[in-house]
Amino acid sequence: VHAGIGNITGTNNTFSGYSAGAANNTGFGNSFFGFNAGTANTMGQRNTFVGSLAGFYNLGVERPLQGNTFVGWESGFFNVNGYYNTYVGYSAGINNAGINGDAASANTMVGNSAGVNTNGGAYNTFLGWDSGVGNTFGNNNIVLGAQAGLYSQIGSNNIYIGNLGCFNPPCIGPPLSEYNTIRIGGKSFIDTTGQTAAYIVGIYGSTPGTAGPFQSVCVD
Repeated sequence: VHAGIGNITGTNNTFSGYSAGAANNTGFGNSFFGFNAGTANTMGQRNTFVGSLAGFYNLGVERPLQGNTFVGWESGFFNVNGYYNTYVGYSAGINNAGINGDAASANTMVGNSAGVNTNGGAYNTFLGWDSGVGNTFGNNNIVLGAQAGLYSQIGSNNIYIGNLGCFNPPCIGPPLSEYNTIRIGGKSFIDTTGQTAAYIVGIYGSTPGTAGPFQSVCVD
């Protein structure tokens, strides 16, 4: 009912579900499936929204050629003009609005609530349940693992693998921020002990600082 009801010149669209693509005007090449999926889309092009309320506020006014893929209930709900995003999972990327410029674009967020608090972040990769959940405005972060990056709110250019991110201390906040940092492993809410050993090919048995451009490795 009401799927694509507002369409005027848009072509090659597929809308299925109550009010899916209801406001579509000139957007083309879109596929919206689910209750209110892509309801507000007017000009956005080549988007795929699957799930109730997925991409609900997507407009595509500033940059019609968007190419977003949102799969999951409320995934990409508040995305307005963000483009080239892939959100997969319950509420993944729900608040990443992308109102102007390149904000909220070229992100990959996979996992229930992945990047749920991100609002304007771009070029991020979050994989895992609640991954990057603490991020708000950070850009160009790679976050892998359940609740990885939980404590990093506005930092950019970080890599967190199985790590909650920097909290206070040593990071100063709120908001907690960290830049250009790699953190691998550590304590979590599930495992409060953390890892006790590390084996990395090419490091064990070598002499730090003697192999040309390679630098010393510190494991604490």
